Amino acid sequence: CRPRLSTSRSYTAAVTRGIPDSFADALSSQDDSHNKISVPKAREEHEEYVKFMRSVLPTVHLPASNEHPDAPFVEDTAVVIGNRAVICNIGAESRKGEVGPVREVLELLGLDIVDMATECANATVDGGDVLYPISSPANVGMQMINGKRPATVSKGKHLFVGLSGRTNMDGVRVLENAFGNATEYGLEVVPVPIPDISETGALHLKSIETHVDEKTLLVPTGDLGDAVLETVNAKER
Repeated sequence: CRPRLSTSRSYTAAVTRGIPDSFADALSSQDDSHNKISVPKAREEHEEYVKFMRSVLPTVHLPASNEHPDAPFVEDTAVVIGNRAVICNIGAESRKGEVGPVREVLELLGLDIVDMATECANATVDGGDVLYPISSPANVGMQMINGKRPATVSKGKHLFVGLSGRTNMDGVRVLENAFGNATEYGLEVVPVPIPDISETGALHLKSIETHVDEKTLLVPTGDLGDAVLETVNAKER
């Protein structure tokens, strides 16, 4: 039995991308030679995911790209808040070609586009390193006003950005310029250093933490979780 979903929501649309034939060649920090990805199984599971997304949100589904095995991980390509989208300069060289089709979709949706690579050639960010805790749903739709989608910022206060092997301080500064205290978004952009993947197995900040609501973060028990909470100045644990 599927739970009843509220018509009040903080998101207006979703973007997904198909599983390519080359998906088993997606980047990995481990030797997967003895545990290869099953592409048919991945497609089956992904189709169920897209089906569910379409049941709750208007969903744009992009075709797979065999040239980009990691392309289904679309969150790495852009950071979207309200009616602004920062197109990421993805940290892995082999993935930089993934952003073009996603950018085209976001432009068609009427978003204001900030191109990270244009703002600062040295800046890199993977969207998986960016966490925007929110808790206040907004009644919004896909309406356009004067060719633009209206601003529909859910009332978060912080933007946490993991400093990982894929995201650097130049990238954090681009996000600060786009969403920080000096902008209409007024967010406190907080860099969060995270240990090397060889130490933790965690590629991105959101491999370590997520949010329950605007005021509550969920992290693993132990030194790693404690270190993240200390960095973000959590008041209670």
